[in-house]
Amino acid sequence: MCVCEPGQILSSDNKTCKALVTSKCAQWGVCGQLCTEDQEQGRSGKGYHCHCSPGFILEKDDYTCKPEKETVYIIFSNRHEMRRVDLDNFNDASLVSGLRNTIALDFYYAEGWIFWTDVIDDKIFRGKILSNSFTQIKPIIDVGLATTEGLAVDWIGKNIYWVESNLDQVEVAKLDGSNRTTLIAGNMISPRAIVLDPRVGSLFWTDWDAKFPRIETCSMAGENRRTIFNISGITGGGWPNGLAIDYDFKRLYWIDA
Repeated sequence: MCVCEPGQILSSDNKTCKALVTSKCAQWGVCGQLCTEDQEQGRSGKGYHCHCSPGFILEKDDYTCKPEKETVYIIFSNRHEMRRVDLDNFNDASLVSGLRNTIALDFYYAEGWIFWTDVIDDKIFRGKILSNSFTQIKPIIDVGLATTEGLAVDWIGKNIYWVESNLDQVEVAKLDGSNRTTLIAGNMISPRAIVLDPRVGSLFWTDWDAKFPRIETCSMAGENRRTIFNISGITGGGWPNGLAIDYDFKRLYWIDA
C-alpha cells in the first residue's frame, strides 16, 4: 500500500502523490468560469465568489455564465444528418440531411463555415450556415483520406487540422483545402479525436492504443510531441474518444467509449 508525505494525497493510479488542494478556487468545477477567493468570509459563507469572462453574465445560481447577447447553439451529427439545438429553449432543427456517415465536425464562427468529415465518402466538406440550413456545400479535401475521424479548426491561422485513423497521421490545410501537408505521422495505433488551442499554439489528440491508450500533444507546427495523460491509469478506461477544451480554465475533457 502506497502512502504520501504530509500535504500530499495519493493519485488515482494509487502509485504517485500529488499536492493536497487547499485553495477553494483550485478545486475542480467550483465555478462555471472564473473564481476569486474572498479576503473575508463574505455573505455567501463559501470563502470565494464566481464571476465571468468578458461578454458573459453570471446567472442566479452564482455558478453558471451565460452570453450577454447571442443565442448559444449546439451543432451535432447523428451520422446521416446534422442538427442544431438552441440552448435557451432546447428547440432543434435539421440543418442538412442525406449524409452518408458524418463523424467529425467543427466550425469557423467568424465567417459561418461548418466543416465535417464523411468516412464513407472519405472527404472533408464545408458549408455555410444560413438560418436553419446550409449553403455552398462542397468538398474541400476529396483525395488521399482514409477514415478521418477527428477534425478541428484553427480560427486564428485559418487552418483546418484532421486525424487519419487508418493512416495514423495528423494533417493540416488552409480552410479551402489548399496547402495540405502531413504534420505528424507514425507512432500511433488508433488516433481518434483532435482539438486545438490556437491562442497558445497547442494541439491535442487521443489514441485508442489497446496497450497504451493516451492523450498526446504537440505544437500546432508539429513540434515537441509528448504524451500528457495515460488513460490506462483510470479503472475501466481505454478508449479515449471525444475531446474538448475549456479555454477559460485551460482544461481538457474527454469521453471514454
